[in-house]
Amino acid sequence: MKICIVSVGVSGLPIPAVKGGAVENLIDNYLSYNEKYNHDEITVVSCDHKEAREDSKKYKYAQFVYIDIHSLKYKINKIIRYTINKYSPFFVGNAYISQLPDLSGFDTVLIENRPEYGHYIRKRFKGNLVLHLHNDLLMNNEYSVDYSVYDKIITVSDYLKNKSQVVIPDIPIQTVYNGINTELFLQNFPDSELSDLRRQLGISSDDFVISFFGRINKNKGIKELLEAFLLLPEGVNVKLLVVGSSIFGQTKLDVFTTELRQLSEQESDNIVFTGYIDYSDIPRYHSISDCIVIPSVWEEPAGLTVCEALISGNSVITTNVGGIPEIVAGSEAIMVKNDKDIVVHLKEALMSVYKKGNHQPVDIRNRERGLYFSIEKYGEGLRNKLISK
Repeated sequence: MKICIVSVGVSGLPIPAVKGGAVENLIDNYLSYNEKYNHDEITVVSCDHKEAREDSKKYKYAQFVYIDIHSLKYKINKIIRYTINKYSPFFVGNAYISQLPDLSGFDTVLIENRPEYGHYIRKRFKGNLVLHLHNDLLMNNEYSVDYSVYDKIITVSDYLKNKSQVVIPDIPIQTVYNGINTELFLQNFPDSELSDLRRQLGISSDDFVISFFGRINKNKGIKELLEAFLLLPEGVNVKLLVVGSSIFGQTKLDVFTTELRQLSEQESDNIVFTGYIDYSDIPRYHSISDCIVIPSVWEEPAGLTVCEALISGNSVITTNVGGIPEIVAGSEAIMVKNDKDIVVHLKEALMSVYKKGNHQPVDIRNRERGLYFSIEKYGEGLRNKLISK
């Protein structure tokens, strides 16, 4: 089968995912699955990036069409198309997808998380056109979208599937859960290596480590977690580790990050901001954590960080929003209500886990649930949906 995967593009994040990004990592995971099991001919349309070009050489069955989004020609094209789209009833294509390759030789075109691309692409492609929807963009998309151009829509959770069916009742919509590199998160690290990492972060061996992983923005609930941490009673031996940044692939102090750091000043010795950490290094930080908190305050469709937290075998605290209840089903994760008292709920959950003590043995039920979200299961599920009618 010949598949063309059209990446998001406007995010500026390339494939392979050398600058991070949830959708971009998922594309990487599918390419890895294909290399091992199916050997379909896959073409990926991606933003250009020197490091990504080099990394793309590892794939035998995938080729890449790189689009330079920083060139003068691209910027002029972007302005012109933006102006047309502003006054057109339908999306007529942006500068990114106007540079797509000839699609006539493909069996399937898979559009990643940009519903409006379908109208433009359907005019140039008569085969199997599939939308892979990672977020609830149906009601909030800035462009009018004709969903009838799609043969199928694949969502990342039943939560998103059910919401989509209300808006698009006549198109087949199916769920395929995201997949993570389970082997990456099952690594065992030498005690000396973990001790060195703790020392670098100012964490002692008897500290109880509460960790947050993810983008530093308001939707992720990091401010609420900080406020809950500051409510913990005096005398508790805890450290809060905040792993991530506000921008993919780099550390930058924006207004919100600065606000968080100011909020944490009263407990600066016990709160550590790491900034951006390469994805491959995240399991090390899991290994020095006692509890991982994913305190999303938006309707998170299917957060990869939840799957990763589960497979770590640590205690997990999260919120009852979006698709998260589906992900943690059958695990020992603690779900708190995302309501006006969320800070208090988080504080109580933190104290509950803290009282169990640090360095607990691996939580088998959490790990087993995390293992469900493997690249193999994700890859097989996605391919089956792509080839089925």
